[in-house]
Amino acid sequence: MRAILILAAAAALASGPALAQAQTIEAVGGEKCSPGRGPFTVTFVAPEEAQLEATAKAKNAQGEADPAQDTANLELDGKACAKATCRFKASKGQSYHFKATATTRGPSNVCITVARPT
Repeated sequence: MRAILILAAAAALASGPALAQAQTIEAVGGEKCSPGRGPFTVTFVAPEEAQLEATAKAKNAQGEADPAQDTANLELDGKACAKATCRFKASKGQSYHFKATATTRGPSNVCITVARPT
């Protein structure tokens, strides 16, 4: 029994940082930002059926992204999205998993936004 508890504690400690960066977006128009450069994982739980767009940007310490360049890569359920933008049809209650990584040097964090296409 003691060995099982030790193994469980070791597993929890080993997975701690990875779990700390996983966050959830539950509203259309929601945004989550990583506490550091990334990679950063977000789960979006669709509140309704809708055509949506997820985007990723790396931002500096002032919260600004460079609009003239691609600053991040984005994946939806393990598949890469072109130009850090994923368009998808959301189904109510369905979970979608996004992963973003910075492609530029020096950003403070990576942000993922899920919104209606513009």
